[in-house]
Amino acid sequence: MKIAAGTLLVALAAILPLHDWFASNSGFDAAVSAVEQQYHAQPESIPMQWFVSLCATVSTGGGVRNMRVADFDNISIVTNPDQLAAMLSAHLGQPWHRMVLSRDGAQDFNLIYVHPQGRSMRMLVASYDHGELDLVRMDVNGERLAHFVQNPARSAAHHNTIPD
Repeated sequence: MKIAAGTLLVALAAILPLHDWFASNSGFDAAVSAVEQQYHAQPESIPMQWFVSLCATVSTGGGVRNMRVADFDNISIVTNPDQLAAMLSAHLGQPWHRMVLSRDGAQDFNLIYVHPQGRSMRMLVASYDHGELDLVRMDVNGERLAHFVQNPARSAAHHNTIPD
């Protein structure tokens, strides 16, 4: 009986963080689906994406969490950042707000959307560069990320401590 209870606790401990990770992706998934439909493209498969997210969480001391990436190659018809921004805004939903639209050259651009999520800020970055569109979604803890940026060596060694 103790073994069954222990196994159940371990399983729940493993599943609960994943539930949060999967349940909170609806805006990102809707944006990826909209890009797929609008530009008739499929995102490249990124093996072990969960491991990349885990590495980002560990290396930033919790400053970046729940990272997901969708990489679309050979989408040469995205030429108007305002059109892509309107589509993403419509599919991300109400809590998201466009924070940045930056242009780099004639056709390369970056869009950043944010919405608060507890002590963190959920971000979606859309970057278009020479026919490649990348969508990156992550939760950013401002305090931990600022601490990491100011002292990355100490942050990596003491990632479980709260910044001073």
